[in-house]
Amino acid sequence: MQGQHWGLKARALLLAALLGIAPQALAGPSPAEYLEFLDARIAADPMNPEHYLRRATMHADSGHPAAAQKDLARAEKVGGVTSETQLTRGILAYRAGQFREARRQFDRVLAKNPEATAALSYRARLLRDLRQNSAALADYQKLIALDPQVDLGHYLATATLLLKDNTQGPEAALQLLDARMAQIGVVPQLQGEAIRIEQQRGRTAAVVRRLRAMDAHTQSSPEWQMDLGEALLGDCQLLAAAESFKQAKATLAARRDTVANQTAQKRLALLMETSASTDCTDGRK
Repeated sequence: MQGQHWGLKARALLLAALLGIAPQALAGPSPAEYLEFLDARIAADPMNPEHYLRRATMHADSGHPAAAQKDLARAEKVGGVTSETQLTRGILAYRAGQFREARRQFDRVLAKNPEATAALSYRARLLRDLRQNSAALADYQKLIALDPQVDLGHYLATATLLLKDNTQGPEAALQLLDARMAQIGVVPQLQGEAIRIEQQRGRTAAVVRRLRAMDAHTQSSPEWQMDLGEALLGDCQLLAAAESFKQAKATLAARRDTVANQTAQKRLALLMETSASTDCTDGRK
């Protein structure tokens, strides 16, 4: 019975390997079981570099860089140096803080295939860490152009670099974020960054508009209600701000008395105090 159980696991793991699915994404087999599976595959087919490469990745993800390097060397011994082994070497070097070696490996991969998105992603992060902002920005922008479906973190990183760029700046950052949200809808990660940019520029009306564009679940939170009230207060919409603070007070009152709730209540008290002393007789609406 145990052999049958392992056979089912092995087939699932093999399918995951063929499809490029991380074993952690499977409900059944653990990383240790996946390593056992790869050990068996290597024993059965020791001249296949893919098995060594996958085991190297597993060792690296498990925090065993020495074992990963050993398997990587074996993969290159039986299959030669390939873009995949160079990428893996670069990733291992990057994680170890060996930035020069990591850059060398990523450059090699991209010299052979300028559209290798994984190498572009890692090199962009490396260049950002090295504060080579213009080069990092170029890589991020190329990555997004090649694969608009990349993780939202890449959009946030690109927006941050655009803010530091003297020739493009905040408008380009907002355009990037808005273009992605036009495709996938308003999401808190991107809209939150857009709001932060608008706040830094003192564009309170734009902050209000962006806050009101967020989904109903977000708008039901006292944090959102306080954010909106604060933005309305900055735009001298005092009655609307007071109503938003009233909603936040009711929402907080219905919550359990936790440290986070007490912190939010203190913030609300300060905002309401500021609202009471705000004078909007200077002509603003």
